[in-house]
Amino acid sequence: MFKQIRLYIFCLLAGILLYSCNNGINEPSKNVTLRQPFTTGYAVYYGTYYDYLGIDTHVFELDLYTEGLGLDSTGQYVGTGQNLYMTDIFSLGSDSLLTEGIYNVDTLYQYTAGSILRGESYGGIPGGAQLINVSSAGISYDYIKSGTMEVKYRNDSVFIAFKLQTQQGTQIENQYNSKLPQFNMSKTEGAKQEQTRKLTSYKSTKNKQKICFIAENRL
Repeated sequence: MFKQIRLYIFCLLAGILLYSCNNGINEPSKNVTLRQPFTTGYAVYYGTYYDYLGIDTHVFELDLYTEGLGLDSTGQYVGTGQNLYMTDIFSLGSDSLLTEGIYNVDTLYQYTAGSILRGESYGGIPGGAQLINVSSAGISYDYIKSGTMEVKYRNDSVFIAFKLQTQQGTQIENQYNSKLPQFNMSKTEGAKQEQTRKLTSYKSTKNKQKICFIAENRL
C-alpha cells in the first residue's frame, strides 16, 4: 500500500516537474511562421575581412527590420517587430554589392562563397544569422540554424527571399523588396570615413565595429 502511494506521489511530482520544464522561458516555439516582410535595412561590405585567416571570400553584413521597428538617432530600437541580422554573408562574387544568387546557412563552418554563417555564441557575443524579436516585454535573440536566402536585383531595388529556420522553431518565409543601402567598409576603401558617417544613421549600437565571428571564437 505504502509502495503504491509513494509511486503515485513520485509520478505526480515527475509530471509537475516535466510540465514546469516544458513551460519555462527556454521552451522552443513551435509552428510559428514569420511572413511579415522586412521593409527597411542596410548591407555592409567588408571585403576579404578574414583573409588573414586564409579565407578569401568577400564578406557582407545584412540588417533588416519589419514595419513598426526601427532605430533612433542613438542607435536604439524604436517600436516593436523583428530584426533579421546576419553578421557574415560570404558573397558569391567579389563586387562591393552583394552578388545575386542563392545563399545557404553554413552548418559546417566552411566559410565558402554563397554561405551564411549560422547563428551561435562567439566568445559570448551573439553572432552569425539571428532573428531578434523586440516587444514590449523586451528583446530576445533566436539563432538561425538552417535555410536559404535568394538575392535578385530589380532595377534600382533588391528582392531578397528568405526560407530560414531558427533554433526555437520559427520558420522565416518572407522577403525584402526595396532599395537597399549598401556601404563599403572594406580595408581598401579610400572613403571609409565618409562611409562610416553615412552608416551611423542605419547602424545600431550593437554593431559599431566588425567583430570576428569565426569558429575559433565559438563557445
